[in-house]
Amino acid sequence: MLHGFGLLAMVTPSDQVNVYHYNAIGNTIAITNQTGTIINKYAYTPFGRLANEEETLSQPFKFVGKYGIMLEQNGLYYMRARYYDAETGRFISEDPIGFAGGDVNLYGYVQNNPVMFIDPEGLWTVQLGISWNGGRGKGGTAGTGIVFGYSRKNGIQYGTYDVVGTGAYIGSGHSLTGDITYSNNDNINDLDGGAGTFGGSANVYGVVSAGGEVNIPFDTGSKRSYTVSPGISAGTPEFHAFVTHTSVNEWSNNNGGCGN
Repeated sequence: MLHGFGLLAMVTPSDQVNVYHYNAIGNTIAITNQTGTIINKYAYTPFGRLANEEETLSQPFKFVGKYGIMLEQNGLYYMRARYYDAETGRFISEDPIGFAGGDVNLYGYVQNNPVMFIDPEGLWTVQLGISWNGGRGKGGTAGTGIVFGYSRKNGIQYGTYDVVGTGAYIGSGHSLTGDITYSNNDNINDLDGGAGTFGGSANVYGVVSAGGEVNIPFDTGSKRSYTVSPGISAGTPEFHAFVTHTSVNEWSNNNGGCGN
């Protein structure tokens, strides 16, 4: 196998190179040989059940195969920390970090949103906190909270985080929210640093508001995170594009220190 940012190709015993092709979520949809001819084709339901399979060459990297996930002989996908059953859309064992994984269903897969998220480790990093943001033309944000994470490499990690940012603010007003943020980073310190944060919010009932954000790290080695933010707000519906900086203070010290 050849690896780069994910699985790239397989090399046969006769030195033939066959190249993997993926969709946006990382599912293998085709394999081509050295002449560019399609030799394998796949299609999936959202939770990974094979809807169509045409194989000239048998291989195990199918659902989220880009990230090294293999379909085992027992029909389950091994996601390193536990096994996933694509037929039911559930893991067959509880999340080892419990409710810190961000879901009250300890057998659930990616908050029942497999179109947007993947979970190749069988786990989550999650941030729970509060934040304020507001502005008019220009705006800013500040927040704080706790963060949990787990990977085979680092074990269970936990600590606190603080985030500040400023940038463009379309609309007028301010809000105080509770924030739940998820990512597929395998180290909570990967959340430390600068990011572009894009999101919006609106009142849904009186002063009760709902919002969401995507956080795109400037460090290309870190993965995006996604935030949902219920809260209270005064003002108009808004959209914001901030440059933010997150500081992580790890208490568990599984990696020998804190964030930068």
